[in-house]
Amino acid sequence: MYTQPDTLLAICHRLSPGDNIRLLHGLKARIRNQPLLKKIIIFSPKSVLDRTKQLCEKTISGVSTKWIKLNCEDNEIRAVLSELNSKRHLKQFNTAPLFWTSYSVSRDYLTKERLVGNYIADILRIDQQEFGFYDKTWEWKRPLRSQKHSSNKKLSALFFVRNDCKVDTFRNSPKYHLEIINWLKKSCKVTIAGLEDRKAYSDADWDIDGVNFHGFKNNSFYDQVREFSRHHFAAGINCSALDLASIAGIPVIRDCEFQGLGGRYFGGSKFNSFLAVKLNVGLAPQKNPTDTWFNAPHLPHRFESTIETVIGLLKNKRKLIDKPDHLLLSYPFYLKNSKDPNSLAVYAST
Repeated sequence: MYTQPDTLLAICHRLSPGDNIRLLHGLKARIRNQPLLKKIIIFSPKSVLDRTKQLCEKTISGVSTKWIKLNCEDNEIRAVLSELNSKRHLKQFNTAPLFWTSYSVSRDYLTKERLVGNYIADILRIDQQEFGFYDKTWEWKRPLRSQKHSSNKKLSALFFVRNDCKVDTFRNSPKYHLEIINWLKKSCKVTIAGLEDRKAYSDADWDIDGVNFHGFKNNSFYDQVREFSRHHFAAGINCSALDLASIAGIPVIRDCEFQGLGGRYFGGSKFNSFLAVKLNVGLAPQKNPTDTWFNAPHLPHRFESTIETVIGLLKNKRKLIDKPDHLLLSYPFYLKNSKDPNSLAVYAST
C-alpha cells in the first residue's frame, strides 16, 4: 500500500459542499498531525474541481496542493476509480496507493470492481480516523468579514430550503417552513437559498413574495461563502448547503439535525461540530429519518422559538453568539433567552 509520509492522495468527486468541506477539514487535520507531509494531490472531476479548488486555496496552507482533473462525471465513484486505474495517473506509484475521501466506499465494493490488487489499495473516509478531525473548528487563512448589526436596521436572514432528494424525501424541506419564512420576513430581510436558480424555487413551490433569492448556479463554493458572510444568520432544514453558511462565520439554526440520533453517522452529535465558526444550534428530530418525522408535534414551535432567540442574541450583541459552539438539542427541547447574559436556556415544548 502506498503510504509515503510526505505525500497524501485524495479523491474529491461529489458535487456536494458538505462532503468537500469535510474533506478539506480532514486534510488540514492530517497536515497538523503528519509533520513530514509536504504535498497533497487531489483527483477530481472538472465540475467538482471548479466548485471546490478556490475554497481549498483559501484554507489549506503549509503544504503544496496539486489538483488533477478527471474527465469522468461527478458523483460517480465507479467512474472515478475506473479512470484512475485506466489512465497514467497511478503509474507514478510503485505500489497500490491509499486514497482519502469524505465519502464511504466499502471494501466489498472495491473488491467487486476488481480495484483491490490492481492499482488502488484502499479508500479511507477522512473524518473517521483518529487524528484530530474534531479537535478544531473550521479555520480560514484570513478571517472573513461578517455583518455587524445596526440597531436601527433589520437583520439580514438566510433561509435554506432543499428539494433535491428523490429517494430520501424526508430530507427535503417541510411545508411548515413556508409559515416560518412568512413569520420571519416581518422582522428580517429574508433571502432564500439552497437551490440552483429562480426557476428551481418556482418549480418547487418556494417562490414566495417579499423575499430575495440566492441561486448557486455557476458559483464556486467560496463565492457562495463570501456572499453568505454578508448576512447576519442562517436557518433552514439540515443540509450541506447550510455548511457553507456555517463556515462563512454566521450563526446557524438547523431544523431536524438527524445526525445527532447516532446510528450510521460517525461522530453522532459531533458530526457537524467542526463547522461551528460561531454559534450553531441543531434541533434533533423525535426519531430516525422517515417520511413521517415531520408529523411530530412541536416542530414549528421549536424552530421558530430558537430563531427568535438567536435574533435576540444578535440584537442585544451577546458575546455568546460569536463563540464557536455547536449546541445540538434533542426532541422536544429548544433554545430560549436566559436572564443571565452569559448563558443560554433550554426549554422543552409541551
